[in-house]
Amino acid sequence: MFKRTVTCPLCFEKINVSDIGFKCEAPSCRGSSEIFRGKSEIPFLEKIGILSAPKRILHEACGNMATTRICPKCKQEIPTAIDDLSDLSIAIIGAKEAGKSHYVAMLIHWIKRMGKEFGWNLTALTEETLRRYNSEFHNPLFKDFKSIEITQAVRGKGAASPLIYSLRLDKGLFSKRIMLVFFDAAGENLEQTDALWYINRYIYNASGIICLLDPLQLSRVRQGILRTHSEDTLPSLNTETGVIINRVENLIRKNTNIGSAKIKIPLAVAFSKMDYVRDASANAAAVSDRLFEATQHNGVFNEAEFTDIDGLMRSWVDEVDDTADIIPQSENFERTGFFGFSALGCNPKGNHNVLEHAPRSFRVEDPFLWILKNYGLIKTTKG
Repeated sequence: MFKRTVTCPLCFEKINVSDIGFKCEAPSCRGSSEIFRGKSEIPFLEKIGILSAPKRILHEACGNMATTRICPKCKQEIPTAIDDLSDLSIAIIGAKEAGKSHYVAMLIHWIKRMGKEFGWNLTALTEETLRRYNSEFHNPLFKDFKSIEITQAVRGKGAASPLIYSLRLDKGLFSKRIMLVFFDAAGENLEQTDALWYINRYIYNASGIICLLDPLQLSRVRQGILRTHSEDTLPSLNTETGVIINRVENLIRKNTNIGSAKIKIPLAVAFSKMDYVRDASANAAAVSDRLFEATQHNGVFNEAEFTDIDGLMRSWVDEVDDTADIIPQSENFERTGFFGFSALGCNPKGNHNVLEHAPRSFRVEDPFLWILKNYGLIKTTKG
């Protein structure tokens, strides 16, 4: 049986596969380039999912074959193989200056690097994804050695687009192809407004949420660092770190029918810049050296290591979170994991946004692997 509905990775609307349109991009095309089949043109067996939908169609106005598929709702180009892929959308959200763009850049970098180890292959599904990742993420960090510009709050529809990939997982004689959608959303986008409905739709329909929190916004950590470092080496103070999880919870409950039940979307609470916390805050709460040990996945998710890191991060948060909000808020989710990482391994804020060296990240992949593990997509070992 073939898929009857899919979620558009650009507007996040649920669409019927048979309603997917085409755009003719032939230079000789005349007239309207958008092609949508009428209901009477769609075979009954296709409507009920026995036949697959076409991947190309004849554009009768010009006689060329149209192969670019477009969403019937937003009219934007969608991956040709969208109905052959399983959906796994990951919302990467967080407060201002938590390091979302650096995290996205290094996570994709490490997913590619771990391909041989985990038996998977990551490929971009759209030209826009290729262009954006290279120009906005990879090149600034690995070619220019500069930090990425802060993600701006989206002010209107179409102002931002996700990165869309295919992850092929080889499992012996069988393989599974997943459409991975990464959306890098600024924390201030989590307010429900008409202009931001599509971002919010993405979050409450996500398969997993990675919520990035900036430890340098926690007063005890910040005051400890300021004993030996100047204010201009730290990000500006904001009030979002203590409320971001609560805001996500409210958004999901407002747009779903779960009532007071715990939210089933796996939530990874990940603290960025932990290397800077360790190196700069001698008088702040200590961070266990266990967090900074090199990880050896060996192609599996290590349950024992996750339990250790989750436990030490919860203990650390319990000690430094003066609001006492972060852990209780996370308990409104059925599955939560606490993580600590560094995307860059240095503090560009204190060096005029210039990196001291090529990125030296650690543990950026841990929340992603944990989400895959929750869906049974990678093997797990107990220790």
